[in-house]
Amino acid sequence: IMGHPIRYKRMIITLQTVYSIP
Repeated sequence: IMGHPIRYKRMIITLQTVYSIP
């Protein structure tokens, strides 16, 4: 099911950034 690990990594980085703003 995991076809694009790079996409997952990108999403994780985005989530970390969004959660790091506050």
